Amino acid sequence: MTARPSGAGARVAADTAGDGTRLLDALLDASHDPALPGSTHALLLAAHAALLATRAEADAAHIRYRSLFDAVPDPVSIIAIDGTVLDVNRAGLAAYARTRGELVGQPIHVINPDLPRDHMGPVREAMDRGDSYLIEVTNMRGDGTRFPVEVHSAAFSDDGRPCVVAVARDLSRRHDAEIRYCELMEVMDQGIVLQDAAGAFVHGNSAALRMLGIAPGATLAEQMRYEHWMAVREDGREMPWDEFPAMRALRSGRLVESTVLGLYHRERRSLGWLSVTAVPQFAAGAARPHQVLSLFSDVTRLKRDSALFDRVQAIAHIGGWDWDCLGDRLYLTDESAHILGQQRTPRSIAQMAACLAAGDGMRLRAAVDGAVAHGRGFELDLQGLRGDGRTVWMRVIGEPEPGDAGTSRVTGTVQDISGLKRNEESLRVQARTDPLTGLLNRDAVLADLERRLTDPHAATPAVLYVDLDRFKMVNDVLGHAAGDLLLVEAATRIRVAVGGAGAVARFGGDEFLVVCDIADDAGRPERLADAILATLGDGFRFGADEFAITASIGIARAPDDGLRPQQLIQNADIAMYDSKHRARNAWQAFTPELARRQ
Repeated sequence: MTARPSGAGARVAADTAGDGTRLLDALLDASHDPALPGSTHALLLAAHAALLATRAEADAAHIRYRSLFDAVPDPVSIIAIDGTVLDVNRAGLAAYARTRGELVGQPIHVINPDLPRDHMGPVREAMDRGDSYLIEVTNMRGDGTRFPVEVHSAAFSDDGRPCVVAVARDLSRRHDAEIRYCELMEVMDQGIVLQDAAGAFVHGNSAALRMLGIAPGATLAEQMRYEHWMAVREDGREMPWDEFPAMRALRSGRLVESTVLGLYHRERRSLGWLSVTAVPQFAAGAARPHQVLSLFSDVTRLKRDSALFDRVQAIAHIGGWDWDCLGDRLYLTDESAHILGQQRTPRSIAQMAACLAAGDGMRLRAAVDGAVAHGRGFELDLQGLRGDGRTVWMRVIGEPEPGDAGTSRVTGTVQDISGLKRNEESLRVQARTDPLTGLLNRDAVLADLERRLTDPHAATPAVLYVDLDRFKMVNDVLGHAAGDLLLVEAATRIRVAVGGAGAVARFGGDEFLVVCDIADDAGRPERLADAILATLGDGFRFGADEFAITASIGIARAPDDGLRPQQLIQNADIAMYDSKHRARNAWQAFTPELARRQ
């Protein structure tokens, strides 16, 4: 595009125009010279007329350029490659509240003070590629105030000289609209969350954070990670992530309206119901949505009496309850009533407490009273007795009604955790049990002995240290598998010999420990030692092979032989080694004399 010169170019045009005027005057004077031939006279007149026509055309083009330049409603600047302002249209002078003389000939930074000093570099690179250049900056008025603009820059030719034409679009209204939009989001009672094209959570308004139970200041993206939640459909089945309304809207590019789903928080063990509408959003000219806006309402209270709600609670083994403390009216969902397992559904807190073990019933009443009196929530693991005689462990959670100054209602959940308690007990037993023999392990027997020795109400214990004789021979001849079988068989025989008179543990390798009480029977350790030796006296058979495995046993008694577990066991060990050295298949009680020999 070629245009009439402007700004600095206008001054050159003015000089040229002056020269043209003098040329026209010279031609006119020469055409009147009587000494010139007629043909020359006519030629000069024709040249004068042609020059007048050319000048008129140039003046008209300049007027058209100026009119179009000033007709553009956005500020437009013509800028030299070095960043010098060559011209500014009327809208630019008004927007910047400056005169043409204050801008023309000045560096572009007088308009855009925040531009980097090398700003023209990327502009030139874009022009060399044949592209336009876009940037958002703040322009400055003559009084120093700023306003946001979006500047589009493109190549421009001024009489063959490369320049830049820059069009600035005022973004003030858009920024104001964005602020009003954000303020509107915050005051809305509906939850609103924004997710990007990958489904990552970007923003949520205050109502959304409140409904989702996210504390102020917490990161929405972190709190909404999929592993924290389980979603369920209305029919109670789990909803995969790609079936969420937002993901469906992103995938289809279409509105997904009023989808009811349940959100169960795994750590808080809370279930809420939402009605969600997902709206895909598209960037200008895009065929696929770049983000999705989800609007939702909490419909948990509406779902309370729904059979579908009860179905979901049954799947999760979680029931709900709601207590009106002013009327002492208790509402239980079907799953809550099923967990309690009573013939008649409790209709008051007192009746619910009566379904629990005596101490646990008192704990529930105290927790509910505390919620009413002090507005604090509670979480209790309680044991109940069902109508069919079976025991049930349940986790009861209660919270005062939000926003209820008088705390007239307490709501919560009841979860059957019997399986969890059984697993905990199984893990506790595993932690105390030797995996090969099923006896107590070393840590368990040490803890048991520590309790017996430190509890003033516990009976006085004695320790039998049992070591199998010739066990290494079985391992060497038949291998470790046979050795393990021998240990299992020996453990079984020792446990049978001791019966209920003591606790039996595998202390390590082929060594066993028996702990028994001697407060009511001083001769019990010796009788147990004789019983163990007798049961081990029968041979151990492995296929066609039979081995005679005996044992050496040392006995130590509290408090004479030790007041601490390790001391008592060490002295029993000393006695066992004395027995093994003197005569195997025998027992020996500890004496101070044995200790002095060490």
